[in-house]
Amino acid sequence: PLESSDVRDLALLPDGTSPLTVYTRDIVDSILGLPFGFTVHKKFMEYLDGLKTEGKIADWKGYPYDWRYDVFDVVDNGALKENGSREYLIDVVEELAASSKNGKVAIVAHSNGGLVAKALMVRLEAQGKADLVDKIVLIASPQAGTPKGMFSLLHGREKLLNFIVPAGVLRSVLATLPGAYSLAPSGMYFEQESEKLAEFKSGSKTDALVAAFGSAIDSAVEARGFALNTPETRSTPTERDSGTPLPLSPELIAKTEATHAILDAWVPPAGVTVNEIAGWGQPTVSTGSYYTLNKTCLLGIFFCSQPTIEYKPLTPVPIAHAGFVISYGVVAGEDVTGAD
Repeated sequence: PLESSDVRDLALLPDGTSPLTVYTRDIVDSILGLPFGFTVHKKFMEYLDGLKTEGKIADWKGYPYDWRYDVFDVVDNGALKENGSREYLIDVVEELAASSKNGKVAIVAHSNGGLVAKALMVRLEAQGKADLVDKIVLIASPQAGTPKGMFSLLHGREKLLNFIVPAGVLRSVLATLPGAYSLAPSGMYFEQESEKLAEFKSGSKTDALVAAFGSAIDSAVEARGFALNTPETRSTPTERDSGTPLPLSPELIAKTEATHAILDAWVPPAGVTVNEIAGWGQPTVSTGSYYTLNKTCLLGIFFCSQPTIEYKPLTPVPIAHAGFVISYGVVAGEDVTGAD
């Protein structure tokens, strides 16, 4: 997407379907070109090609998918291709296992791909095919969700993307995507993470938030109420007002809660090793701070002050962060039987 209209076209309808035909083609190797672009998966793809050339692996295959959808829908419904066919992830696993030296495959999953990998394993186990996999490597995967996932939904503020699309437009699209909701903190996140999700400073526009939730949000129940605007603490913002959090969809929150209830309870079966790479020192958002901001406005020939809710992301020291997830959200499986 290179402009706002392209991004708007990615929004899903209330019934969860896409108004336009959107297909997947390749995994992303790089974005734009030098000197302004940057690589994404290119170096890793070249590394895997080298392993194949050296005979260290029989083959490898990337799986591009439509990230707008819930991860179980990704696994169950497959990825639509340009020719109208669909490629199913379980079929890809069976194909690679058939050519593998030991009859098994290793799954390497980055970011949301880690949630897709766990959904895949749930389906493989249900079909009695879990023995097709022997290793899973999760790289910066928001297993229990992450604060940045929540605040992207509520505000749409993404430094790089906002050069292309305004925050309010991005937010309105993300609010229709089940896949985006899965990146917000789940109940398991709050069971383990001591950091508060949000804090509220007293002010004319934020006092209602303080009255409803106290000075901070540190539980799944409070986070749900805040996301749904229950009780009502703010008006629905316009697209130009990205500081006021957008009330989210109760149907999509319920859907992602059902998804995470399964993913968060998943335990690697016998014979499957899970390795987790938390990150590489990139800072990320740990808490959202909300306060009342008096914006200057023009009323006729006079200047006036208009109070509004403003959001400020608080960034922790980057110890094991990956630019999107924070420590527990990414290493949620460290105490799970079978994990390594």
